[in-house]
Amino acid sequence: MAVLSPHLLMWGGVMMATMIVCEGWQLAAFAPRLGCPAARAASAVSHRSLGCPPLRCQRPKRPVRMGEEAGGEEASGGLSDADMSGLLARVSAAKDRVQTLPVCVLDATLPRQRLEFATADKSFSALLEHCKQKAGGEGLGRFGMLGVDRANRMMMRHGTELEILKAEWQDDGTVAVELVGIRCFQLVGDPWLQEPGLDEEPTPAPLSTVAAATEDSEKFIIARIEYAADAGQEGSVPLLSDAMVEMSAESEKILNDLVGEADEQANIQISTELEAMVDTWCDLVVQKGFERQPGQVARIIRDLGDLPAAIKPYDRAMWVAALINPLPALGVAMEIRPAVLQATSTADALAVVTSGILSSIAHLNGSKPLF
Repeated sequence: MAVLSPHLLMWGGVMMATMIVCEGWQLAAFAPRLGCPAARAASAVSHRSLGCPPLRCQRPKRPVRMGEEAGGEEASGGLSDADMSGLLARVSAAKDRVQTLPVCVLDATLPRQRLEFATADKSFSALLEHCKQKAGGEGLGRFGMLGVDRANRMMMRHGTELEILKAEWQDDGTVAVELVGIRCFQLVGDPWLQEPGLDEEPTPAPLSTVAAATEDSEKFIIARIEYAADAGQEGSVPLLSDAMVEMSAESEKILNDLVGEADEQANIQISTELEAMVDTWCDLVVQKGFERQPGQVARIIRDLGDLPAAIKPYDRAMWVAALINPLPALGVAMEIRPAVLQATSTADALAVVTSGILSSIAHLNGSKPLF
């Protein structure tokens, strides 16, 4: 097993030396097909494609606060008991998604991907010890991994929580680890440094600053993070602004219906089409002899598990990205993991993944080599 330093991996890309950075040049080809959010929203207003009558959203003359009477003969603009319960449940769920987690900057890893390496890095070893203590005997703990967006030459604020499956310290000070991706998250605010055995008041600083301070040190990074909603953000629970709280339940439902239904159907359609692309990609990798070890594709799929259902398009997009950018690398596709981790919507994630797998298929069949 190679002995790698997280700092070398972070800046030099030692581990993923064969990665090709995605320049995003192919995404434009899918814009007319997928449509921008504004176009999807506009098409949703008519609802013609869904066979529904047009919906109109009438903005109230002024915001109606919870429990406030609208006046005159109009019904109260306040939330009903059922609406209030639903609102409080959403706020509670959103708060549950914000946690404090130790993190390191290493590689853009996705849920379900497995990562094995050994390192003598002091900061990473201290982070592992911290995770083990926090786990309290129930496993070895978890931490967050951030990558570097090489296209933009910057550390990412989106990453993946990893479960530590194995951590074995050697006599020479190195530690061998086996990790698996669990779920996506993004940083909330600036992280801070933690020194083993000390419980000091956090002093947040920019990510690049705290990451540099961990070099040749036992200090590691702690951050507040927000997990992506369960089930790959479908039916997500957004954080609510004051303006959203003031919005009447009826207006909120109309707006959700306008945009959500059309988007969901479009995403599921694109998600469904990915299955045939996956089959083609796997066949080409095996038949054209691109596997670096016999049975490599089969092992990748075994680690990732079954392809998620088409009705979970975000989850399926993550799975496909993990397939074509596996660990260790195959070198037959553009590096799309940073882009898909930073996607701001399911539609964006699907666009990145669709472009990535189609360009890889064109490379594999020789119609349009990537390099």
